[in-house]
Amino acid sequence: MLLAGCATEEVDAPAFSEGQAKALVIESVNDKAILLEQLGSTPQIVDWGDRHLLACISASYSFTYEREFLKDSYQGDGVWMVWIDTTSNGASPLLNSVMEGWRPPDGDTLHYMDFRWLVYENTGTVLSEGKTFIYGDLESRHYC
Repeated sequence: MLLAGCATEEVDAPAFSEGQAKALVIESVNDKAILLEQLGSTPQIVDWGDRHLLACISASYSFTYEREFLKDSYQGDGVWMVWIDTTSNGASPLLNSVMEGWRPPDGDTLHYMDFRWLVYENTGTVLSEGKTFIYGDLESRHYC
């Protein structure tokens, strides 16, 4: 007797519901902003020379006032990419104004901030993939 088996193909479907990856990013970044407030920092007195801190505060404000610019995409294998749209067409006006108007005390010019996070469904972990470009130098940000 010959038995034939059917191979079933696994479908890589996301486990998160719509908006869940975005919510984890918002919670993670806002937790950093709350920590800054508890330490007594406010945007008016913070050291704006700290580009990493600038990125956290900017992202947190964008989540509050411009949430429509927060995008997500399922990458496969339980991983989501979440980002703030900073492209020239349809970009976040708040982040554009920060990038155009910010000048640190040392005279560097901020050319670009990229806001991207990876979100892992199995653990709920949020990892920053964000980058800051200053005078052609690329700086990775490990949180915001």
